[in-house]
Amino acid sequence: MSETEDKKSPLDSSKLDELVASALEELNAPGAALAVIDGDQVWAKGYGVSNIETGDKVTPKTMFLAGSTAKSFTAAVTSLLVDEDPAVDWNTPVHKLIPDDFVLEDDYATTHITIADCLSHRSGFSGHRTDLGGPSLKQNIRNLRHLPLGDFQPRTTWEYSNHMFQAVSHVIETVTGKPLGEVMGEKIWKPLGMDSTFLSIEDALAYEAKQADPEVQLAKLHVWEPDAKKFKQLPFWDDRGISGAGAIVSSVTDYAKWIKALIKQEDKAPLSAAGYAAITSPHMVSPPISPRFTGPISYGYGWWIAVYRGEKVIFHPGGVVGGVANMIFLPDRKFGVVGMCCAPANAVLDVSLWHLIDEFLDTPAEKRIDVFTQTKQTREMMKAHTAGEKDRLYPSVPTPKIPHSLPLDDYVGSYKHPVYGTITFREQKDSELIGSLPGRVNLDPFILEHITGEHFLAKVDLIRGIMTLNTRARFEIDASGKPAKLGVEFEDGKPDIVIWFALQEKKAETVEEKEKAAPVVPKPGVAAV
Repeated sequence: MSETEDKKSPLDSSKLDELVASALEELNAPGAALAVIDGDQVWAKGYGVSNIETGDKVTPKTMFLAGSTAKSFTAAVTSLLVDEDPAVDWNTPVHKLIPDDFVLEDDYATTHITIADCLSHRSGFSGHRTDLGGPSLKQNIRNLRHLPLGDFQPRTTWEYSNHMFQAVSHVIETVTGKPLGEVMGEKIWKPLGMDSTFLSIEDALAYEAKQADPEVQLAKLHVWEPDAKKFKQLPFWDDRGISGAGAIVSSVTDYAKWIKALIKQEDKAPLSAAGYAAITSPHMVSPPISPRFTGPISYGYGWWIAVYRGEKVIFHPGGVVGGVANMIFLPDRKFGVVGMCCAPANAVLDVSLWHLIDEFLDTPAEKRIDVFTQTKQTREMMKAHTAGEKDRLYPSVPTPKIPHSLPLDDYVGSYKHPVYGTITFREQKDSELIGSLPGRVNLDPFILEHITGEHFLAKVDLIRGIMTLNTRARFEIDASGKPAKLGVEFEDGKPDIVIWFALQEKKAETVEEKEKAAPVVPKPGVAAV
C-alpha cells in the first residue's frame, strides 16, 4: 500500500474501544481523546466525558490542559531564534540575555548556565517541584535567586526543571518583545492550522465562548477521591507565569498537526532541518522512566528520545493536577500517537497509546507490557514506600524520643519563604501540627508529625490518592526560646537543600477560637440565642 492510499483507521476498533473503556473505569478517569498519525493520514476520537457535572462527551475537538508538552514548543521556538537572531545560540548563557532577572544563589551558576542546559535539564538546578511560581513570568525568574542550589554540578546530572524552561520562556519574550503564546502562534500554530492551541486557560475559554460548534469545549479538571469512590471536579488553576514550562491548552486534533509536521519534515515544516535535528537529538542521558525501553534514555530539547523494539521513539508527556497528555512518534516509521485525559491518569494514556503502537508494529502479545498490572503494582509499591518513609528518613530515633522544646501549641503560626509562600499551622492535635501551604501546588493539609526534639515528618499530598510527599522538617528555636523558623527538605535525597520559612506571627487562631471570639450576628428573621 502506498503512503497516499487510504488506510483503515486504527481507532475504528472494538478491541480498542473496550480497552479504553476498561482503562477509564479501572484507572480512574472520566474521559480521554486519542489521535493517530500515519504518514499523511490522521484519525482522532473521543472517549467518555469531559465534564462529570454536565456529562459533555469528549470529542476530537475537546481542548485539554496539556502541561509539560508545552516544552516541545518552547524548544521549537528557541530553534527558530537560533536560526534567525545572531545574538541567540544554544550555548548562549541565559544571564547574557536577561542579566537583571536571571540571577542565582551562586555567581558561577548565574553566568554559566546556557540555553542548551535549560532545555535539556542538565543545568544542575534542583527541581523545586512544589514551587511553580506566581502569575508574573519575569518575577518568577527574579525569584530564582532565593532558591538554594545545594551541591551545584552543572552538566553532570539530569534533573527535570520547570524553572529553567520558564527562564528560556522569559528569554524568548525579551528577545522578541512579544508574549510567548503570540510567538508560538505566529511561528508554529497558525502556519499549521492549530486554531485551538493556546498558552493560557483564559485564551482557551475565550475561544470556546466564540464557537458555535458544541464539540469545541475545554475539558474540566478532575481527581479521583478514593475514600468517597467518586470524581471531584477541580477549578481551573491560575496558569499565568508557568508559560512555556507547561501552560499549554490544546486538542488531540491540533497536536496531530504538530506531530505530522515533525514526521513530514520535508513538507514545509515550521522548523529548519538544523532546528529539528537539534531538538530531537540526545543532549543528556536521562534516568530510566519505563521498562519498555531498551538501552539508555536521553533528553533532547523538550523531548525524550528512547528505543522501543529497535525503533527510535521521541516523546513527551505532560500533566497538571486534574489532567494529563502525551505525544509519541516513531520518526523512521512516520507514525505517531497523541493522547489527552481530563484526570491525572497517565496510565490511561499508556494503555491506549502503546496499544496503538504495538498494533502498528505487530508486537507479539507476550512481548507487550500489561499496563493495568504494572500500574496496580506501582501504586502498591508507592503505598509501601510511603508507609516506610518515616523509618527511611529517621532511621535512628532515640528511645524514648526527645520531647519538643515548647508546648506544641507554641509552634502554631505562619512561616514565610520569599518564593514558596506561607505555611500556616492552624492547630495541633495528637502530636501533629496541622496547616496548609497555599499556592499553585496547593498543599492542604500540610501536616507535621513530631519525631524527636525539633525534628518532624512533613506529610503532604501533591496529588491526592496518587502522589504523596513525606520529608524531613525541623524547627529552629531562637535565643528567647521561641520558634524562629521552619526548615523543610522538599528536594528528596538532597539534605543540603533546605527551604527555610521564617515565623511571621506568634500564633494563628484556630477555627474554634475564631468562633468563640466572633460576635453572634442574627440572620434576618432569626433570633439570636
